[in-house]
Amino acid sequence: MLKNFFLLLTLMVLSASYAHSAPITDVSEGDDGYPAIKKIVDYGYMPLLKGNQFSPEKSLSRKEFAVTLDKVIKKIDNQDLTLTKSDLQELQNLSRSFKTFLVDNDANISTLKNKTQELDNAQKVNSQDLTQVNDQLRGELNALKSDNEHTHLYMILGGVALAFLAMLVK
Repeated sequence: MLKNFFLLLTLMVLSASYAHSAPITDVSEGDDGYPAIKKIVDYGYMPLLKGNQFSPEKSLSRKEFAVTLDKVIKKIDNQDLTLTKSDLQELQNLSRSFKTFLVDNDANISTLKNKTQELDNAQKVNSQDLTQVNDQLRGELNALKSDNEHTHLYMILGGVALAFLAMLVK
């Protein structure tokens, strides 16, 4: 997949047609990938989003990839591609920029998978603990109910015994 991505970037940078576009608001001109991003936008391979943003951190969907690749393939079929030394330099800069992003993304995904597994394990333990506590409390409640019934019986018997003693004393 990464090879395909870089192939796509290579092909996009190779295009000779050039149309001026609006300035990119979310990628600084000092960014290593800026010239390549600008050229890709200018060539019409990838449009700017709302507010003239390129959104370099946004993932590329399969549909977006297919549409962009189709544009490049049409250029290849028409033999309308050229490669300059400047294009190669821009491609190298862009590939370094995206490589860092992809490596960071892979690390974040791995961390999230580990944390998700830890949370799943903790949830299982908590569920087992809650079941044990619930069973224990249910047992204690039943014992208290039983004790309460006996207490009422003893109170009634004690009241009857006091009444009987009171009758005897008179």
